[in-house]
Amino acid sequence: MKLLLTLAALTLAGSPAIAAINKNPKILIVVAHPDDEYFMAASVYHLAKQKNSIVDQIIITNGEGGFKYSGPAESIYGKKLSTEAIGRRELPAIRKKETEAAGKILGIRKHIFLGQKDENFNRDLEASLKGWDSKKVTSEIARQIRSEHYDYLFTLVPTSLTHGGHQAAALLALQAVKQLETKDRPVVLAAFTTTDRPMSTESD
Repeated sequence: MKLLLTLAALTLAGSPAIAAINKNPKILIVVAHPDDEYFMAASVYHLAKQKNSIVDQIIITNGEGGFKYSGPAESIYGKKLSTEAIGRRELPAIRKKETEAAGKILGIRKHIFLGQKDENFNRDLEASLKGWDSKKVTSEIARQIRSEHYDYLFTLVPTSLTHGGHQAAALLALQAVKQLETKDRPVVLAAFTTTDRPMSTESD
């Protein structure tokens, strides 16, 4: 949290994103899993659909680690998605398709899928990062920002109570922004999730 707030302050200092407050901002969402953008869906819809802002999204993993929670979708897709072998094989394509469909409703212009491994639900930052090519992910986020000149970057608050993948996505997004020149840095804004506090159920 402290890192996030510090970096946000750094991006504000001398950043052209200040001017974007008074116009339609250009936004990049960086999240770990297909569907994580739902945590900020209302804001994205408002900005993209009602304010004509450009919103793009980077999704780091394929989301195959969500097989444990896929039982309700089995009757829809006619597959035993909660069985690990089947879920890990089938979910990447299913979740990608669902994300693209949801993106059309929310107004997201494009999705960039980085194809990193989604192991399972955990709250361990290091465990989530272990299966990712962190250098590749950070480089792609930075490259996308340089290419598109975003005013804002949306991610999830990386607290110790959140999904390890959410923590890892935020950390790599922050690292990508930090390595940019000040004039190229978007303002980083983060959303809280229901897993930021103790809860009885867990989801991916």
